[in-house]
Amino acid sequence: MKNGDIWRALAEPLRRQLLEILRAGAQPAGQLALTTGHSQPLVSQHLRVLLEAGLVRVSPQGRSRLYGLNEEGFRTVAEWLAQYEVFWSERLDRLAEVVEQR
Repeated sequence: MKNGDIWRALAEPLRRQLLEILRAGAQPAGQLALTTGHSQPLVSQHLRVLLEAGLVRVSPQGRSRLYGLNEEGFRTVAEWLAQYEVFWSERLDRLAEVVEQR
């Protein structure tokens, strides 16, 4: 998995919507299609992109395949964002100083 794949996957609104839905728990593609109002082939196509990016995992359950969030993919995103935490912490500290002066 390349980091660029993660960002490309996250750039698409329907994929972000699918990830938001999956926060509640693993679901089959058919249920995700019903929830989003999109066709199952379209949802499956987007799930494949999320799977290849490492943001989603799939597990067989009977005749179905359940899609759920993959912690490892999100860990990569969190680690990248952590690099910028210092920037925001400094900004918030400065804001607090300005507010206290007033």
